[in-house]
Amino acid sequence: MESSRNHIDRGYLALLAILLFLGLWIIVASIPIGFGSIKEVGAGVFPALVGGMIVMLTIANLARARSNVETVPSNGLASRRDARRIAAIILMAVMWILLLPFLGYILDTFVVTFFLKKVFGTRGWVEPVAQGVLTTIFVFALFDIVFYIDLPRGFLF
Repeated sequence: MESSRNHIDRGYLALLAILLFLGLWIIVASIPIGFGSIKEVGAGVFPALVGGMIVMLTIANLARARSNVETVPSNGLASRRDARRIAAIILMAVMWILLLPFLGYILDTFVVTFFLKKVFGTRGWVEPVAQGVLTTIFVFALFDIVFYIDLPRGFLF
């Protein structure tokens, strides 16, 4: 009989396999888009980086699960609190996409970052507002100044 210490839940392994496939698919799909050059970065760089992060984090998660099986839920399900957080993240991602043409990158990203901080239990207003402002400024500067990529403008910004 196999000990529970050496057993990883099949559902968890299936999720990791799906994430690994998704990350690899994103990388492969970004190749035809093109990476550009050092002076002028192409549109395929960002999706390739995201796909690479998905692959690396999935492999890291698999290694962590293999070394410490107790961190993986035995029934393969998240707690209700975790399920609500996951649902909130998905909802915020969908809302970010839907509101982007109307609010623009700056306002939309600030609002989503603020609400995500609140969903994850940050108390008060100072830290969520500061995180929203800093995240928005950093990513806007990165894309606008470094990558020279225009981000969507809304009715205010």
